[in-house]
Amino acid sequence: MKANQSEAYNPGGTEMIETKATNDITTDTIHSITFEDILDLVPENTPIALKMDVQGYECKALQKFLSLKEKKHFIPYIFIELVLICIEIYCPGYKTEFLKGLKESGYIPYIPFIVSYEHLEVNCPFNAFFVHKDAIFPLHILHKINNEFDEL
Repeated sequence: MKANQSEAYNPGGTEMIETKATNDITTDTIHSITFEDILDLVPENTPIALKMDVQGYECKALQKFLSLKEKKHFIPYIFIELVLICIEIYCPGYKTEFLKGLKESGYIPYIPFIVSYEHLEVNCPFNAFFVHKDAIFPLHILHKINNEFDEL
């Protein structure tokens, strides 16, 4: 396996591809790390905005973080591509664990307007922006956008 840079239209996109070792090629081992490993590198009281796109495995990557009642780090903003996880192929517990974990952790979902968790259980938006209830964020802007959508 080796890391391969994705297409030019997706800067930063990386995928793992199968390689065949030959006598004249040196192979490297790629070690995975967990989301918690990354958080441990962040100094306390450092603002964190999370954008996660791991092709349907977001619920697995965030499972431990969302299950903790006491969070080691405050992450006020989480942007997630939902299209592959809400169909529950990669994330069998999407409704019962993932959405429940976000809700119980104090996050409010937007797509780009505020929606209910019930909406996310029935509909499958491509992306969602989760804002923690304690985030320093001009929520009135998102509510204003929501009202403009209602008027359309």
